[in-house]
Amino acid sequence: HRDLHSFPTRRSSDLTMLLHGFPFSLSHVGLLQACHDTGILTAGFQHGVSREISENLINIESLYENSLVQHYFTYNEQCATQSENNRLSMAQNVAVGLPSDLVKGIGRANRQADTAPILYPTTALYTCNMQLPGRACMNDLEKARFEIQLVENVFATLPHDVCYKPYNDSRYLDRDPVLRTVDAAPSVTFYDRPVDLRYIAGNSRVIVVSRATSTVAWCIMAHRPLVFIDSPDQPLSDEARQAFIDAFFYFDARTEIFYDALREFLSQPLDVIEALWRDKAVARKDVLAHYIGDQSCRAGTRAADHLIRTLKEPQSCMN
Repeated sequence: HRDLHSFPTRRSSDLTMLLHGFPFSLSHVGLLQACHDTGILTAGFQHGVSREISENLINIESLYENSLVQHYFTYNEQCATQSENNRLSMAQNVAVGLPSDLVKGIGRANRQADTAPILYPTTALYTCNMQLPGRACMNDLEKARFEIQLVENVFATLPHDVCYKPYNDSRYLDRDPVLRTVDAAPSVTFYDRPVDLRYIAGNSRVIVVSRATSTVAWCIMAHRPLVFIDSPDQPLSDEARQAFIDAFFYFDARTEIFYDALREFLSQPLDVIEALWRDKAVARKDVLAHYIGDQSCRAGTRAADHLIRTLKEPQSCMN
């Protein structure tokens, strides 16, 4: 990015559009601004289901994709609508459906992946000194304590084995202190392989996930009984909360009975949990349609068609 200012002063014939993922650094913002200054069109793609369901992200406007690009492709109409409501939006927001990797294969069992019947992919992503506003409701110490208490008060007491999968992004040199608690619990195993969640989710019978983050969509698309923990640091929006109560197994970590209720539910035979899950099938279809997105695997084609039409328009260059 050191050559940002060497961009041509007018639109180049061999560089007409920049496609970008989630812009999370100053260099990304600078690159996009350089494109705008030189007449190069910019397009961004939703990095994961989050704004549709998160109370925190609804209130963040300056650090979101559609405040930095001219065309923003979302998974679903709900995200497109939320993005339209962003007062800093400069994008044309277009819902194109789910990317094919989110639709295909995540629910299939991987014979090489050795996981327990219950899988917990933690979403406790520490912020370190990054100061991410969307994760500012808890500091890193509080997040670690929340995870430790969850392991001690629930997972370590269950009659079923639990696989604790860490987030694949280490921001401290020291080992996560939560893992000492995991090591001390005979029924809880630490998944220490650098393997993405999509490749192991299909091996477990029940998935437990906390916080309204993009990880939730991957867990939903695994098509396994899903236990959702509504955490105080990244809670669901009011609208999404009721939908999750209807479609999944919902537990609010802010209540006094949280640990007891979650422990009692997960202590049931897994066959019972799976039967209860089947009873929620109709409600899940509504959640998939409203909060996740179209699953026809045509997202790339729709986005490409939109961009090609845009490039053919004489007024498509933004000054």
